[in-house]
Amino acid sequence: MNPMSFMNLFFLFFRYWLAKVFLVSFFISFSIQTIEAQPSVLSKKKAKKEVTELMKKAEDHFFHERFHIALRLFNLVIQQDPENGKAWRFAGDCYLQKRQLDKAKEYFQTAKEISKKPEKEWFRLGQVFILQGNGKKAIHSFEKALEHKKNIHLAHFYLGLAYYRFFQDKKKTIHHWEIYRKHTKAKDKRKIEQALEILRQKNYKIPVSTKTMDLDNHSNTPIN
Repeated sequence: MNPMSFMNLFFLFFRYWLAKVFLVSFFISFSIQTIEAQPSVLSKKKAKKEVTELMKKAEDHFFHERFHIALRLFNLVIQQDPENGKAWRFAGDCYLQKRQLDKAKEYFQTAKEISKKPEKEWFRLGQVFILQGNGKKAIHSFEKALEHKKNIHLAHFYLGLAYYRFFQDKKKTIHHWEIYRKHTKAKDKRKIEQALEILRQKNYKIPVSTKTMDLDNHSNTPIN
């Protein structure tokens, strides 16, 4: 074998060896990255499962009116998942039940900013403004709720209430309560019909009220 043939054979073998080393190194590196990524994927799945379980527990406490416990759990969800709009809204509901209106408003505002369909958040903000005595903002909030979802019929009840309470506007009160009457349940229909009968009386004037507002059971009412 002449020297040139030997050198060519040597370089050919050397190139083959380098390629083999490169491939082995690549597969080892890829395997290490895959192994390192697995705990991250598993931890994300675990965290998501924990959030789901916390939400279930929190909602259960909420609907059993254990608002203090529910609030703590909803805030834990928010710590783990800050973009969980449902947790922000439910936590706001807890503050609303406790009549901590500024905190409720803060949580509903955050939930509204996160939500792609914020009709529920606008509705709850309207309830907060009713309780705070801000008729103009209450009306704006309920109208925004109806813009996003037309069949929130309870919003018409509150719009009528706001026009009655804060502006003594018979025409608009009757308009919204008529809409509410058409869609409300039988047990509430008679009450609203009685109120409408009084409002339609020609000589009836809405009195200026100074009493503190309350929402009765509507602050915990599910919104369609």
